[in-house]
Formats: sequence, structure tokens, C-alpha cells
Amino acid sequence: MSFVSRALKRWFFTSSSYWEERYRKGGNSGAGSYNELAAYKADFINNFIRANGLTRLFDFGSGDGNQAVYLQIENYLGVDVSKTAVAMCRDKFKADAKKKFVIYNPESFKGELAAFKPQLSISMDVLYHLVEDEVFARYMADLFGTAGEHVIIYASNFDCKEKSLHHRDRNFTPYVERTFPKWTLVKTETNPHREKSIADFFVYSKKQAAA
Repeated sequence: MSFVSRALKRWFFTSSSYWEERYRKGGNSGAGSYNELAAYKADFINNFIRANGLTRLFDFGSGDGNQAVYLQIENYLGVDVSKTAVAMCRDKFKADAKKKFVIYNPESFKGELAAFKPQLSISMDVLYHLVEDEVFARYMADLFGTAGEHVIIYASNFDCKEKSLHHRDRNFTPYVERTFPKWTLVKTETNPHREKSIADFFVYSKKQAAA
């Protein structure tokens, strides 16, 4: 690929177009949604669901749906920017009435979530794929703005000067503290598979209003 071609690709690149093209060409959500890491993440989420008696989960960035296979919840809503991934998930889970998948549309997003009323919203291996600042800001606003009681994020939490077309690490916890003061970071957990993933768990809960 020539220098001009590489420059044009970077100029017209968007994170959403990258993932749509990836799934359309037969790709998947990546190693983090499979095997040992998928099982580890599911155990953490499922234990949290049971401990808090939750029944409604919103997965913001459901990808190819492999992670959803492991999640044990009565009502699941998966949302993704890729229409190909959503179509794949609808076909994969067509016999599972507990799971629904929709394409992420920023204009209708809040209405769709208002009807679902999620108790727990999760973001798994998503933040470091939001390379554009405006996309990151919109995603975080929608994630926390529509969450009911809890938000769980699985991501890296440091700034890195080096980034690729589809990967950018961010120190996001200070951003959440500044931007969403109604939410408190109540728990962090370093994943035990550091050789396979740089992401950790961050659990947020909405602050209770003063009596």
C-alpha cells in the first residue's frame, strides 16, 4: 500500500466502519471474547448478577455475541455499531427469547434503552477501540446516561501515546469522575490473565440521593 493510500485510509477511517468491515469479511470480536478470557469475564459478570439479584442487562458493544453465550441473565439486550454483527447475533440466538440485539443508532438509542430499563450496563473490551475523542465521549454519555443501577467496564486504564487505527488506550477513570458525578467507582479487579489481556474490571454504582 502506497503512502497516499495509507494516508487516505487513515483520513477516512472511523471505528464503526472498521468493525463493520471486519465482521463483513468473516472476522470475529477478537481473542478477548473467546476461551479462557471469555470464561473469566463471564464468571465476574455472572457472580455480580447473582450477588445483586439482577434480571436486566445491557451489553453496549455486543460484537459477534460469543461473550453473550456465557452470560446468565433473564433479560439481555446487546447493541453494536455493526449491522453485520447484529445480524449474526440475531441468527445465533434466534431460539433464545431472553436475548435481543439491535444496531446502535445514537438518535434512537435512549428511547430503546428507556423501554428496556437495564439494571446493569456493561462495556467489555470496547473503550480502547474508540479511537476518536467525539465517539468516546458519546459512547460514555450513552453508557452512563442510560444505565440504571450499575455499570461494569472491562478495559485498560492508562494513556498511551502509541495507537493503531483501531486501538487507543485511555486513562478513563478520571474522565468518569469528572463527567458523571452521580456515579461512584466501588470496585476494581485486576484480571489474572495479564499475559493475555491488559484490561481490568471497573465497577460503578449510582450514588443514592440524600434523604
